[in-house]
Amino acid sequence: LSTQDIQRAVEDLQRVRDEMLAIEKVKREEFAKATGRPMDLPPPLDAAALSRLKSEVDAHRKEADAWDQKARQADNEAARLEAEARGKNAGDAQRTLDEALRKRTESEAANERARSAEMQARNKSSRVTREEKLSSSGQHEEDLAGKSIPDLYESARSMEDDITEIYRNIRAGQLAMIRKLSFTDAVKMTDVAKPPRRELDRAALENPILEGHDFMKYQNELQKVSQELGDMSALAGSLSHAAQALTEAGKEGMNVSGDLAQQMAGALGELEGHAGAGEQRGDTKDMTSLMATAYAATGAMSVKSGEAGANGQAGHEGTAAGPAGTASTHGKGTGPGTGGMAGGAASAAQGEGAGTAGVRGQGAGSGTGGKAGDAAHGAGPPGLAGKAPAGEGEGFSALSGEAFKIADPVPALRPLKPDDVAKGMMTRKIMAGGAPADWMFLDSWYVIGPFPNPDRKNINKLFPPETVIDLDASYEGMDGQMVSWSFMQVGSAQIVPPRQRDYAIYYFYTELYSDEARDLWLTIGSDDQSKLWINEQLVWKSADTLKAWAADEGYRKVRLAQGFNKIVVRLENGWHSCAVSVGFALRPPS
Repeated sequence: LSTQDIQRAVEDLQRVRDEMLAIEKVKREEFAKATGRPMDLPPPLDAAALSRLKSEVDAHRKEADAWDQKARQADNEAARLEAEARGKNAGDAQRTLDEALRKRTESEAANERARSAEMQARNKSSRVTREEKLSSSGQHEEDLAGKSIPDLYESARSMEDDITEIYRNIRAGQLAMIRKLSFTDAVKMTDVAKPPRRELDRAALENPILEGHDFMKYQNELQKVSQELGDMSALAGSLSHAAQALTEAGKEGMNVSGDLAQQMAGALGELEGHAGAGEQRGDTKDMTSLMATAYAATGAMSVKSGEAGANGQAGHEGTAAGPAGTASTHGKGTGPGTGGMAGGAASAAQGEGAGTAGVRGQGAGSGTGGKAGDAAHGAGPPGLAGKAPAGEGEGFSALSGEAFKIADPVPALRPLKPDDVAKGMMTRKIMAGGAPADWMFLDSWYVIGPFPNPDRKNINKLFPPETVIDLDASYEGMDGQMVSWSFMQVGSAQIVPPRQRDYAIYYFYTELYSDEARDLWLTIGSDDQSKLWINEQLVWKSADTLKAWAADEGYRKVRLAQGFNKIVVRLENGWHSCAVSVGFALRPPS
C-alpha cells in the first residue's frame, strides 16, 4: 500500500463529499419549493461556546487517560496475583486466582470506560472541526498532494465527518417535510453518528525503519489505514446512494420542481399518520393502499445507478445477491455478498433448513451457527448483508415496478388463537409450495442498544439506526458506552434484547424474503412502545404507554415486495424488562 494508493482513496471520499454537497443543494431547492420555507441550518457556535466544547474534549481525553491507567494497574495486579498463586497450596491458590480474576474484570471495565471517554472526545472534536469550518469562509478544495500518510488519514476522517453531516441535513429535510416540522427541529431529532475511527501511531509511519521491529509497526499501521479507509468508503457510498433516493434528481443541474418531493413526503406522512395504534388490544388497520402509494412516490424519486434483472432484487455493492437475475445497484453485476445472516428455515416456503443462520455468513444461505429448518425443501434465503445493507430509500430504488404487483388479494384476517404463537413456524422466507403453516415468526435478527431515553425524553429522537443501517457501525449508547450490532437467533416468537436497561431504546434489523409481491396480515406485540418499518415505510407505532407484551397487540395488513423486504423494529424499555414479536398470517381462516 503506497502513499499514492491512500491519496487516491481519499480523493474518492472527496468526490463523494462533493456529490453529497450537490445533492444537499437539490434538497434545499426541493424543500423551499415544497414548503415555502428555506432549509437554513442553525448558525455556527460563537467563540465562547466553541471554547467550552474544546474544554469538554480535553476533559474527556483526560478521563480516558485516567481510566487507561486504572486498567493497566488492575492488569499488573492480576498478573502479580496469578504468579503468586503458583507457589501456594490448592485452597490458597484458588482464592488468589479468584482475586486475580476480579482484577481482570476491573481492568476490562476500566478499558470500556476509557474507550467510551475517548469516543466522546472524538465525537466532540469532530464537531469542533465542523464548527470551525462553518465559521471560516466555507468549503474549500483541499490539496492532498504531498501529504504524509497520517495527514491523508486525518483528511479522510474530516471528509467522513462532512459526509455524515451533509446526509443528516438531507435526512432532516425529508423528515421536516413528512412531519411538517421546522428544519431546525428536524435536525435536532436526527442523529447520524459516524463509526469511531482508530488513531494512528504517527511515529511508526514517519520514523525511519532501522530494524525489523520498526517494519512490523509500520506494516500494522498501514493495515489499520487500509481497513479504516475501506470502511469509510463503504459508509460514504451507502450514504450517497441513500441521499440520492431522497431527492428528485439526485444531482445538481436538473430542473427541480419540488412536486415529487412533496408527493413522497405526503405519502410517507399519511402512512405515518395511520400507523399509530390505540390502547385497545387487537388494533387492526389495512395499510396496503397507503403503502402502494408510498412505493410509487418513492420509486418516482429514486435515482437508478444499476439495473435489476428479471425476477431479481438489485443488491447494494457487496451485499447478498437476490434470486435469479440480480444486479448491483452500482452496476457492478451479481455476486455473493459477504457478511451477515444466512438464510433461516423456510416457512410456507422452500428450504430444508440447510440455510442456517449465522453471523457474517457468505452468499446464499451459507452462514454457519444457526438453527436448522423445519420440514421444508431447498436452500434458505441468501445471506443478510453485513456492511451497510439498508441505505435509506435503497430498498425502493432497487426494486422494479413488477415487484409490488399483487396477483391475489389477501384473505380476511385470521386472529391469533392461544396456541398459534407456540405453533408458529420460525423463518425469514415465504414461497408458494413451501411447508404449510398458519403463522410464521421471524427467527433471526441483528440487534443494537441500549440508547438512552431518560424519563422517556428521547421517545421521538431518531438514533443512528433509524436513519441508516450499517451493521458494522458502533455508536455511543447509554451512559457513554459503545454499542454495536450483534446477531441473535430466536427459537420462539418473543424477541428479547441483550443488555436490558431501564429507560432505553433498542433497534432490530432483518430481511424477509417473499417469492412474489403479496399482501399479508402482520401481527406485532411489544413491551413497551414499538415502531416497525417495512422497506423504510412506517406501518406500526404502538400506543405511547408502558405495557406488557401480547403477541396480538395489533394487526396491520401490509404489502411485501417480491424479493427481500427490509424490516426495522424500534423497541422501548420503560422499566424492568422488554420484548417484541413480529409474525405474519400465511393461511386464510378455515
